[in-house]
Amino acid sequence: MSPNSPTSRERSQSTQMAMYSELKRNIELGVSPAGARLPTERALAELYGVSRKLVRQVLDRLTNEGLIDRRVGSGTFVRGGELAPRPSWLVAPPGCSPLDAIEARRVLEVGVAELVVARASDGDFARMQEALEVMHKVDDPSGFRAAAFAFTLEVVKAARNPLLTAMYEMLIAARAQSGWDKLAFLVQPRERQRARRSSEEFLDLLRRRTSKAAGEQRYREYSTMIAQIMSHPAE
Repeated sequence: MSPNSPTSRERSQSTQMAMYSELKRNIELGVSPAGARLPTERALAELYGVSRKLVRQVLDRLTNEGLIDRRVGSGTFVRGGELAPRPSWLVAPPGCSPLDAIEARRVLEVGVAELVVARASDGDFARMQEALEVMHKVDDPSGFRAAAFAFTLEVVKAARNPLLTAMYEMLIAARAQSGWDKLAFLVQPRERQRARRSSEEFLDLLRRRTSKAAGEQRYREYSTMIAQIMSHPAE
């Protein structure tokens, strides 16, 4: 371990903070609505790769903040009442072009690889694999785009950084306004197959915990797409 490498305790604390931030954000945005039952301590510990003691500390903090109720023998539930307002981008995502979206994906996915390698659990990789299998099964252009975004969203979620997840969700919302339907050449059968192979390679590199290679692979992937858009005649 290098002198600057994080200790086991520091990694646990970082993951614990990410878990707290993600659970709180989900409550505030209504992803976990009032009355919803949260996963058990054991399930959260397995999901985030931390001890149940750390999970209890997070749940105690959310309880003290009035966001959840913990009921012995029943479970943990989201409380009702006024929650934080939804961010404006969830209602009106910024307008952007397909090129803008791909440039943003290149920055985000290259950067997120290091965090995923450091923090992803077996459960995270299982969800990525499931999303990848959907990419293989879906064969219409619109469905394929949605499946590809869903796969990458699972990758970003595995970074355990709620801000990065929110940024990617904003990108997904913005893509509906970016004119993707004009870029049919990017989702032709041959391109879909290439994208599947690329995603398989990316997932394999993440599983092997090779963050540099995974980041470089994403950079090449989106650089290729950017070059295709730049060289394709505008309609």
